[in-house]
Amino acid sequence: MVSTELTLYERQDALFSNPQTLDTICVHVANGGSLIDLCNVWKIPYGRVTHWLRSERSRNKPYMDAMNDRQEWYREAILRELRFMATSDLRTLYNEEGGLLPMSEWNDATASCVQSVETDELFEGSGRDKVQIGHTRKIKLWSKEKSLELIGKYLQMFTVRVEIDGALTLAEMVNASIDMKVIDP
Repeated sequence: MVSTELTLYERQDALFSNPQTLDTICVHVANGGSLIDLCNVWKIPYGRVTHWLRSERSRNKPYMDAMNDRQEWYREAILRELRFMATSDLRTLYNEEGGLLPMSEWNDATASCVQSVETDELFEGSGRDKVQIGHTRKIKLWSKEKSLELIGKYLQMFTVRVEIDGALTLAEMVNASIDMKVIDP
């Protein structure tokens, strides 16, 4: 029986000789992806891929640009999540009759606001006569106040200004310097 699985070196040679590899890496990383995860999918050690990327400027520069793009992607993604939490509306969790919508019907903004869902099943009777008669669901949302605070800090809306009132005259500075002991080496 002959194994059809490629060796590490065959996979590596195929990957590094493919003209699309650099673009695939850069697009994946720029969109928030991890090079480690991509290496795991390709079954190529991370160190070999980073060495290949950094060994030539023509590969290293686009990769570093992709890393910078990823930082921007993370900032935007975090601000997006904070915006969802800061502007959350509890009504989006319920239908017109006041019943809780199934999670599959929550949009991304609504789902991002929910910290946890706790369900208590209510039963009547015991043993074989035990029958579920209902359930209670408790929804806990992430803190709207904390989300607004973090956004405000990021936008520098809440800068604290400290005013120092006091004057130091030239004479006070000279006297202070005379009082200091100078030690010659």
